[in-house]
Amino acid sequence: MIHVLEKADFIPPVPVQLIHDLSQIESRDNVFAYPSYRDHYASYVAQKNLEEWAQRYFDHRVITRYQVVRRDLPIHVDVGIVGRKFNYLTTLGGDNVKTRWWDSVDPPGNMIYEKTWTSEDLNVWWDMSIETAHQVLNLQEPRISITVRPSE
Repeated sequence: MIHVLEKADFIPPVPVQLIHDLSQIESRDNVFAYPSYRDHYASYVAQKNLEEWAQRYFDHRVITRYQVVRRDLPIHVDVGIVGRKFNYLTTLGGDNVKTRWWDSVDPPGNMIYEKTWTSEDLNVWWDMSIETAHQVLNLQEPRISITVRPSE
């Protein structure tokens, strides 16, 4: 079985003083390259002190971003990134938000794994497969996370 999600215990919780709120995050540059999905998803450049904090836990260069997901995301694979990334949820996006991983982007696919996110999943680092087809469902409010991925 493909390991699509697991806790990344080697990274400690982000110090609270380094986590920006939604208004601070949205004042930064949205670097997501696909304007047609900007009402669903945004990726914002993280501030320097958060980037420096995250870099300490990796032996290779990383890129640190804030992600804001406002609407359900269809089945997709992340663009411009391969392999895995690390996500740290600061908000869930609602009471019954799920991420599903699929064996294909093209329907009909077979679901590989489903994760229903709870408050116990906040402020924990998650190692996620982003080249495996996945989707996010049941958003009721913005879902905010910090993401770290290898630099190209």
